Amino acid sequence: MSKKVVLILGASGGIGKALTQEFIKDASIQLALHYHTNQINTPEGDALKKYQANLCVENEVQSLINKVKQDFGRIDSVINGAGVSLSGMSWKTDADQWQQTLNVNLTAPFLVTKFVLPIMRAQNFGRIIYMSSIVAQTGVRTLWPYKNNCQGGRQQKHYC
Repeated sequence: MSKKVVLILGASGGIGKALTQEFIKDASIQLALHYHTNQINTPEGDALKKYQANLCVENEVQSLINKVKQDFGRIDSVINGAGVSLSGMSWKTDADQWQQTLNVNLTAPFLVTKFVLPIMRAQNFGRIIYMSSIVAQTGVRTLWPYKNNCQGGRQQKHYC
């Protein structure tokens, strides 16, 4: 049986880093680890490769997915641990902060799905897992842009 290839987005911090630390223990899995600006301190090998990309830029996402497919021959699962939380009161949040939150938390998952789904369909197998914070359900006064984005992400997953 061939090893499953798991692409972890945002593997350099937070939940992505925690997932990486767990999956690295499983010899039946090959890991493709994504990071944007923060390097990943895990050494590469045959079963683990690191990829830098800005998930908000369409051609970088396409290149990321293509490189993972080229290196491993397949992509079985994508787990999204990438996200941003820019806190601020509504009247203090500027349009650039709002747009960055939208880009990372909503546009990036759309772009990843756009490019990985054809590969998974051709394989007749694939899993895409998008996560969001509890803030999407409960809310925090100063995290309202993040809450709205998380809720958008929760809705998006039902239509992928």
